[in-house]
Amino acid sequence: MATSFIRKTIAGAALAGFALAGTAGIASAETGEPAPGRPTQEQRCERFERVWDRLVALDARLHERYHKLGELRDRAVAEGKTELAERITDHMHDLRNGHEVVVLRLKNLHDRAADACDVPSLPADAPLA
Repeated sequence: MATSFIRKTIAGAALAGFALAGTAGIASAETGEPAPGRPTQEQRCERFERVWDRLVALDARLHERYHKLGELRDRAVAEGKTELAERITDHMHDLRNGHEVVVLRLKNLHDRAADACDVPSLPADAPLA
């Protein structure tokens, strides 16, 4: 009995939600404003800038970690810790792959937003070697 009541309540709430969403879409079409939930061009550009800044910061952290690990690997090799040096080299390889993914995402983001937003130039790709 209680399950039936809960189902009816959920179904009624869902129906009311769909009705409200439909009315909001119709009202926004009449006023010429974008439908709720659809971002404006300005909002898209702001999101682009936030994502761009995060990716550039992530790439900088990847570079920093890669170079620190390079120093640690050199020290491990000098001390004769070859197994540790191999593990560090594997981790450096993972960081290099991460860098490549970030660069591809930056290029993709740049190409997608170039027409509509004020796009900064791509950072010089300093490959991790």
